[in-house]
Amino acid sequence: MPSWNAGNDTDNVKTATEKKLRRGFSTGACAAAAATAAWVLLREGKVHECLEVLFPDGKLRAMAIAGCRFHERGGAEAVIIKDGGDDPDVTDGIHLRAVIREVEEEEILPEDFRLDCGGRELVLRGGPGIGKVTRPGLDVAPGKWAINSTPRRMICDNLSRAGYGRQSGRWLVSIIAEDGEKIARKTLNPTLGILGGISILGTSGIVVPYSHAAYIATIKVLLEGARTAGCDTIALATGGRTQQAVARDFPDLPDLALVRIGDFIADSLKIVAAQGFNRVIVACMYGKLYKYAQGHTYTHAHKVALTCANLAEVARRAGASTEQSGRCAASRSVREALETFPTGLRDKVLEQVGRRAWRQLKSWCPAVEIEIRLYDPAGGFIRSWSGWEK
Repeated sequence: MPSWNAGNDTDNVKTATEKKLRRGFSTGACAAAAATAAWVLLREGKVHECLEVLFPDGKLRAMAIAGCRFHERGGAEAVIIKDGGDDPDVTDGIHLRAVIREVEEEEILPEDFRLDCGGRELVLRGGPGIGKVTRPGLDVAPGKWAINSTPRRMICDNLSRAGYGRQSGRWLVSIIAEDGEKIARKTLNPTLGILGGISILGTSGIVVPYSHAAYIATIKVLLEGARTAGCDTIALATGGRTQQAVARDFPDLPDLALVRIGDFIADSLKIVAAQGFNRVIVACMYGKLYKYAQGHTYTHAHKVALTCANLAEVARRAGASTEQSGRCAASRSVREALETFPTGLRDKVLEQVGRRAWRQLKSWCPAVEIEIRLYDPAGGFIRSWSGWEK
């Protein structure tokens, strides 16, 4: 008999043929490379198609430069195309441009960074396509460009290594992201309160393929920010439609209390517990609810194969015929399986799945009041589960 307790995510996991995945470079490393290439062109007259860049681990790595040119007013610019390796990131292939020129004091904006670079001041600015931070709790203070601390340090370290600080004057580096505002809509930036474009990120400069650490870290930052702002209730949504739906159903919840968690249910709930929230609302659809009931800590379809065998067993116990159970087991989705049942049977089965899911989530976050809310693909509310331990 199939067990509802998956135990861990090795159960029902699809494993692909192993291959060595290619690492890539972060937006921060790309910005540092482009800024350095522009500076070298300006000071030495050299155009580099490939440039050695100093990384936080102290190693030099070669990065391809897509183009360099002078400007009529004495500045220079360089372009780099971000290569994220085998990491499926929406910024992979983005064109990042760095423009460097002298700047006067009265031109410096409040949102600019004033950095010590080689003993002289460097002004760092986000140009078109780079977002601006509007909420506390991030690596960058509100009101500043979304250029994190490690990329800022990489830019300074590499410019200093290329001779910045040995010249007179104050210089401005502007980082520009082609189509950055459009691309940012596909990221968590709008939820984080970063408006107008992408962020320049990276703690190592290296993108490790298929690493989940960055996403979980972002969820942690969002939850910490909401708690710091005084939120007692947090809503975790598995995607954009469920996020919109729960926002509609709970209009008093501030935007920063609506956090998109994707497939990271267990990690998210453990962070919720650690932050001391009083209540958590989990907004999901059929497939995620079913996987929660099975005990999966991570629910991505590429990692957790969904079969309806367990659902068919629940249906049999709820009174389904052999034929009905068979159709359920052969279904390709939970929604499809449930729709094979008459209304009364469907309600009984869904009730059991929801109860099991709630108990599983409660085991990851025992001290917090939990409500699971189920939505259809159009964002319509179906039903909820809460407090089944009473």
